[in-house]
Formats: sequence, structure tokens, C-alpha cells
Amino acid sequence: MANHAQFFKLIQQLPEAKKEEIVWSYSNGATESLSEFLRDDPNGYTLMIKELNKRVQMEIDRETKRLRSAILTRLQKYGIDTSDWHEVNRFMELPQICGKRLYSLSHEEMRDLVPKLEIILKKHKEKTEKALQVSQLN
Repeated sequence: MANHAQFFKLIQQLPEAKKEEIVWSYSNGATESLSEFLRDDPNGYTLMIKELNKRVQMEIDRETKRLRSAILTRLQKYGIDTSDWHEVNRFMELPQICGKRLYSLSHEEMRDLVPKLEIILKKHKEKTEKALQVSQLN
């Protein structure tokens, strides 16, 4: 049953995946039943789990790149030189930002950081515009 738990955990991370379609495909059309597939072709079942693991890892890597890009884009808008990792990490390590280097952030932390950076950018823009207005009045 542990194998089935692993299977369901994997397809849960692949929203487009349908249990029956995957089992049917990997069993070469023999069955849609996970238990039958494991019983009749344990090597095929193992191969399916390995390939699903690869697909999940590819999705995780893609999401990581997307989130890091979103963060770096916002840092760039804020004026951080994103080609200088020392500067990026110095900014990221500020306690009011996240207190960690970019590569140390989990997916959840990166997802939470993007809206936080949006708020910081908005406040920075308002502050800059207000300073410009004051300088124009003088």
C-alpha cells in the first residue's frame, strides 16, 4: 500500500494527471487498476513511479525558476543590481525582507515574498513620487 500512497502523492502534484489514464498508459492498455498493475507488472509499476517522480521534479524546477524570476524582477524594479548576487543576498537577508538568501527560500517562502515585494515597491514608488512633488514645490 505504501507504493500506492507514493503514486497518489505524485499525481496530486501533477494537477493535469488522471489516475486511470496514467495506469492505462504505463500498463500498455492492460488495466486502469493500480493494484492489478502492481500485481501483474511490478517492474512496469516501478518504472511508472520513477517517471512520475521525474515529471514532478521538472514541475518543481519550473516553478522554482518562475518564482525566482518574479522575485528578481521586483528587486530590479526596486533598484537592486540583480547581476550582483552579493547585493541581492544582502538585500534578501534584511530581517524586514525575509532574513534569508534567495537560494535558501522554500517554495512557500518565495510565494509569500512576491506580494510582499509588490507592497514594498508600491510604498517605494509613493515615497519617491512624494519626494519629487516636494522638490518641485521648492
